[in-house]
Amino acid sequence: YIDSAQTATVKNSNIDTTNIGVNLQHDTSKFIMETGTIKSNSYGINAYGTTTDVNLKDVKLISENATAIYDNRSGGPNNITLEGSEVTGAEHGIYLYNANIIASNSIITTTSVNRDNYAVYYNAGPNGSVTLNEGTVLNAEKASGLYSYYKGATLNGVTINADAENSYGAYIYGPGTVNIKNGTTINTPGCSSYGMYY
Repeated sequence: YIDSAQTATVKNSNIDTTNIGVNLQHDTSKFIMETGTIKSNSYGINAYGTTTDVNLKDVKLISENATAIYDNRSGGPNNITLEGSEVTGAEHGIYLYNANIIASNSIITTTSVNRDNYAVYYNAGPNGSVTLNEGTVLNAEKASGLYSYYKGATLNGVTINADAENSYGAYIYGPGTVNIKNGTTINTPGCSSYGMYY
């Protein structure tokens, strides 16, 4: 629980909790983790501040009953950076209201059985962006891959797997720009599913 304008750095360590794994309560809190595991029953990381930074490198993050990374305030934006990490949520993998997300060589998964839950869900914040870079995989065996509301997305060498019936590989709502390049692959084999819905 970080309720001050400070940076918490965790290396080669694990966090296992029945509640929220890491709560960034202050507007300018920062959390850096390199090599380790966060396992929680609620949110893995709750970015409640308005300009918080979350940097994960070689981290395995699991929320067994909620969203793994949850950003839920206007202002900011917050900054979420993933490198070589695995993020798994029971609802959304990552839910962003007003954040910049940059992910590289990372696996982001939702285990939800609801097609309206997503590996990455970006909802309406005015200042953020979605940039998924080479080696990043979005997995949604029984749900959907990417949702971006009014912000578009950059998909640079990304794989999206959304296997359910009626699912969405990438659902882009509103006027945002979509940049898809460098061999990005969207797999939606389910009946009546959409690769891109724009």
